[in-house]
Amino acid sequence: MVLSKPLPYDCNRHIIMHMEPNLRILLSLRCPSLQAADKSVPFKCQKLEFKENETTIDEVDYKVGIHIHMANKNRITEHIANFNRSGGLNCDIDMVGRRDWLKLRDLYPGDVQLQPLREGQRADDPIFGDHQPFLQFTFKYQNEEYIERVEYTKSLIEAYIHINSLLFGGRSEPIRVKHLQLRADILGLPKAVKFHSKEVDARFTTANGFEKLKEIMKGF
Repeated sequence: MVLSKPLPYDCNRHIIMHMEPNLRILLSLRCPSLQAADKSVPFKCQKLEFKENETTIDEVDYKVGIHIHMANKNRITEHIANFNRSGGLNCDIDMVGRRDWLKLRDLYPGDVQLQPLREGQRADDPIFGDHQPFLQFTFKYQNEEYIERVEYTKSLIEAYIHINSLLFGGRSEPIRVKHLQLRADILGLPKAVKFHSKEVDARFTTANGFEKLKEIMKGF
């Protein structure tokens, strides 16, 4: 009988460093024994994009949203159906199902606010009928999509920070990106994460937004 031996730590580090970035993330999440090696070597990708509650690494999307489940499917409005089809609402909701714009003002350690908060958001009509919101995680690559829904016990930004912590948190070196694209007003990032990129496409309109960007960029 042939007994397999685990690869030495240094060998694991070398292999992981040269893996396709999304495969590397998947293996690290599924194999805890590889996480130390994964976090200790530089993480590289060609393109990294941040949008509202959505992170894209080399064309692979990681997104969180609020999915609204209606007990009576005949009560689902086109408005709700459109949001559900697109991965869920991009804002928290209150007890009656209206979007809770005030929660957008909540900042957490690691958040990077590139744009000033928008004022005067229009209040939604409440959702009539028996409904239940879920936090939805969507993983999408080309035409393949994986969806997981859990109880709505955290705010949307907390859930998004958790996703980005799994992707980028605890790494010993800055994330190395060829092209970094920032399309969100607030970046929900884990604490102490840094990026290194020579091509940065960011949307901000204030000097404060530029200063916040410099805080997360190495050599910017």
